[in-house]
Amino acid sequence: MAATGGGAATGGDGSRWGWSGGGEPLDGRERQALCDRLDELGPDAPTWCEGWTTGDLAAHLVLRERLRRWGDGARAEVLAAGFPAVVAQLRAGPPALPWGIPVLRTFLNGFEYFVHLEDVRRANGGGPRPATPDLERVCWQVSFLLGLRAARAMRPFALELVAPGRHRRLGRGEAAVLTGPATELALYLAGRRQAVVERGGSAGALAALDAAGTGL
Repeated sequence: MAATGGGAATGGDGSRWGWSGGGEPLDGRERQALCDRLDELGPDAPTWCEGWTTGDLAAHLVLRERLRRWGDGARAEVLAAGFPAVVAQLRAGPPALPWGIPVLRTFLNGFEYFVHLEDVRRANGGGPRPATPDLERVCWQVSFLLGLRAARAMRPFALELVAPGRHRRLGRGEAAVLTGPATELALYLAGRRQAVVERGGSAGALAALDAAGTGL
């Protein structure tokens, strides 16, 4: 089993830091929805993470929150406790440090759980889901950060991100244009090229975007 990495951020119901969901906050809501889907599918279902099953993904999250590497051996060690126990550990919430820090909680853990929930949902027949304002806001901010990295690698081309009511241009020159909800843009820029995004702009810029690669 993985080490606990310090005191838990929650009590048994995950309520101290709001991890238990109840409609809010974002990180708790996405965590509980992912755990529900993992319980439903079991450890052997496919995911959008190439080569990983739902069991691999759950073990990765346990290790990540305890600041441990998540190679094959470490994931197998975590899963030796049994898949239901791994999901229960995720459901209980992460260690208080560092995950009780608001910026880490919202932007790192909230987005991480959103992405991995979609990794599981989309690989098992799910499609885009209605987004909430807090999720759209976080995904738009994350898409800016991931887009900056892609735009630097695309030079001398630029990258434009277009979502309902939002627009950003990153860089100068001819641009590749990605259009869609902020949630789908963030998934695409996090390496999920199956996300529902419309690609446009110059052929050279699109080729530069493809060559630049994306991912967390």
